[in-house]
Amino acid sequence: QRTIVQITVQTSRGERRKSGQILTDIERDVDAATGELVWRFSRTFREIVKNSTHWASISARAVMEMECKYSPWLYQLCALHAGRRQVTRDWPLAVLRERLGASAPSMQRWQDFKRYALEPAVAEVNHLTGIAVTWAPVKIGREVVAVRLACSRKQPPEIAAAAAEINRPRVGRRARRAGTVEQIASEQGARRRAIAEELAALPPFPPRSDD
Repeated sequence: QRTIVQITVQTSRGERRKSGQILTDIERDVDAATGELVWRFSRTFREIVKNSTHWASISARAVMEMECKYSPWLYQLCALHAGRRQVTRDWPLAVLRERLGASAPSMQRWQDFKRYALEPAVAEVNHLTGIAVTWAPVKIGREVVAVRLACSRKQPPEIAAAAAEINRPRVGRRARRAGTVEQIASEQGARRRAIAEELAALPPFPPRSDD
């Protein structure tokens, strides 16, 4: 009831910003625990839905498994663009920070935003969803002014791999995402083989004497 939505509309007086609540005309019984709740969507919200061309399908399971708080917002943003002909778009830093919910003062430095918001969010979206996303900085001189996001839908085998990861325990997920699990297993196997070879090369124990 308190959430405000807004849309830019063209009028006879030019481009204007229209805003309003999502819900209106709310009625509920006095007994809130067992009573009936009735509401209407506001005229502004109905106009936004009627004229919207932004539709996307996202996995609630994937969202629930995400640990980085910026990942769901990036996932929604990329899902909107993955099915379009032009899947690459440059996002000004201020706009991207706002879309990811990373507008805090601690995120104003590019390096902090990249390390704590962008990189972990991209990693989780690529690991857990049916969307593939890559990014690159857009610079003017040495200053990063925007981020170029490229979003596309994965192929069926990649989607199946993401679904399988969602069904696995969270324990070890970061290691699996970074590929360090396979590396550790390989190193352990090599070490075991080396130990076995060293043991095989040792001379046999002398026979026990019963004296």
